[in-house]
Parts: sequence; structure tokens; C-alpha cells
Amino acid sequence: MAGNRAQEFVATETWLDRLTRITPFFLLAVPILPYTLAQHPAGGDVGRTLAVVAVTVAWLTWFVVLLPPRAPRYQLQMSVYFVGFLAASTVLIARSPWFSFFCWIGFVHAFRYLTGGWRYAGVIATAVLLSIGQTGGFHRLTVPLAAVVAAVTLLNAAVVPPAATPPASRAALASTLTTKTLTDPAVQAI
Repeated sequence: MAGNRAQEFVATETWLDRLTRITPFFLLAVPILPYTLAQHPAGGDVGRTLAVVAVTVAWLTWFVVLLPPRAPRYQLQMSVYFVGFLAASTVLIARSPWFSFFCWIGFVHAFRYLTGGWRYAGVIATAVLLSIGQTGGFHRLTVPLAAVVAAVTLLNAAVVPPAATPPASRAALASTLTTKTLTDPAVQAI
């Protein structure tokens, strides 16, 4: 019974790894159509935006598809990846707020590829960029706009990451916490 449960988690992790590798490309492609139809950019603007998209695709391909993700020896490289991801997201959202759809994958990648407190820093950075996109992109900063962006950032950081955390990871975490709690001598004394 325990072996079957372990195999289910391994199968789920494998499926989630594949999904985590493919989804960013889909989320990067989706905003291109609304960007061109809703914003009516000039040909040169479309070309520059597609150039940024192409660089982002190359960045994703190298770090997420070709490098073995989550390998301990690649922690520094995955941190570099995430900084590049944030930079690409910033440029894309500056080109069009529609690209905040792509930025969403940062929540998943922060938990997947970063470690320790850097995970939470990645979540907050992603939440800030997402909220900027959700409020219409980069504008001249005013006090009311800053308040709205801060409120939306807090909402994004509180609501989205639990939903973006893979179920297998949540189940494994709950199992670990339950096991450690039940075997803790202080808890047993109660």
C-alpha cells in the first residue's frame, strides 16, 4: 500500500515537472494576440516585443528545459534563471500589461527552483510584477496608484502561491509535518 502511494507521488511529480517546463511557453504565447489586437502597436513595436519574447524563449529553454531543474548543484544557475525571468517579465509588462499572464508562472518557479527565504522573495517579486500588469502596466507613480499596487500585491502574494504549489508538494509537506509532530516527544507528553 505504501509503495503504491509512493509511486503515485513520483508519477505526479514527473507529470508536474513536465507541466512546469511546458506552461511558461504557452503563457508567453497567449498575450501576443491581445497585445497586437487591443493595443494596435506599430510594426517596429511588434518586432521589438517579439525580439524580447524570443530572448525569453531562449532563456526558458536553456534553464528550464535543458538544465536539469532542482538539481542541488544547479542552485546558483536557477537563481540566475529567476533573476533573468524577473527581468524579462519586467520588460514584457513594460511592453504590454497583457504579458502579466506570463509572469504568473513565477509563483510556481519560485517554489520549484529557489530555496529557503529566496522562495518568498521570488513570490513577492512576482506578485509585484503581476500587480503592476493587473493595474494597467507601468505608469507615473502616485500615492493612490502605489496603494492600489500594494493592495493587489498583498492579495496576489496571499492567494496565488498556495494555489500554485503542486498538490504532491502540499501532501508531502503535510505528511512530513504530521510525522514530525506525532514523533515529537513534547507533543507525545501532552
